[in-house]
Amino acid sequence: MTLGIAAPACLAGLIAKAKSIIEKCRTFMKALASSLDKMAALLGKISPAMESATKTLSKYVVEGASLPVETALDFGFSMGKGATGINNP
Repeated sequence: MTLGIAAPACLAGLIAKAKSIIEKCRTFMKALASSLDKMAALLGKISPAMESATKTLSKYVVEGASLPVETALDFGFSMGKGATGINNP
């Protein structure tokens, strides 16, 4: 490899390419951070429904067949309450 007249031009080309790659990475990281923020917000919204469903299923599994049929209906309503925040009659 020789260092001649073209060396500064080659170095400038490499620097430009590196800046381009870094800018693409920066754009990607901003988009990724934005997507993760949106996902966190969505997970926060479905968390109450999952908690309600988990508690009801746990109760049903522990108490088993001794639960009345209404408990199964309560499970459906609890899913709705957790998902919408509305008390269904």
